[in-house]
Parts: sequence; structure tokens; C-alpha cells
Amino acid sequence: MEVTPSDRYLLCNHFFSDGAIEQVKDDVQRLMTDREKDELYFRFIKWGKSKNEIAVLTMYAYADTCLPKQFDTIFQIDNGDKFIHSEFVITQAIINGWTSLN
Repeated sequence: MEVTPSDRYLLCNHFFSDGAIEQVKDDVQRLMTDREKDELYFRFIKWGKSKNEIAVLTMYAYADTCLPKQFDTIFQIDNGDKFIHSEFVITQAIINGWTSLN
């Protein structure tokens, strides 16, 4: 089924604590030890969470979504009446703990 970009949403299953973010970075560095590293890899490894940022786990994302990607609403998937209109941007992504991607 084709979904228009304006009707898409990103399902976030969990958000990471500061400790979990550091663990993910350690895992990525370990898994990438013998692999080629690019600008996106180093951007993620050097990234530090700001006061207005979170890191989330998603189990699915559209393959044709390029970053940065802006959204304007947050809602509970099982309770669509609970929502907040707030602009936010997805700035980075890693896939399966291997490498960052655009």
C-alpha cells in the first residue's frame, strides 16, 4: 500500500536514557571497528544530547525518508485523541547498531 509522505508517521517504541545512549555509542564503535567510517558515523559518535533532544528506538521507518526530517505532531498510537502539536526534527539515525545513515 502506498502512503503519501504527508500521511506518514514514525512509530517510536522507546526513548533512551543518557546511559543507554552511551551504551549504543559504545556498541556502534565496537561493531564498526574494522569497517569504513564516514562523516555521519563521526557526527553520531561525537553527538551529545542537548536539553531539548531525545534519542528514540523505532522498529520501522520509511526507506525513502531523508534526514533531517521534520514532524509537527506527537500522538499515542493506541489513543489518537492524545496528541501534542509541536515541531521537531529527526536529525540522525543508525541502523541495527552498525552505522549512521542519512
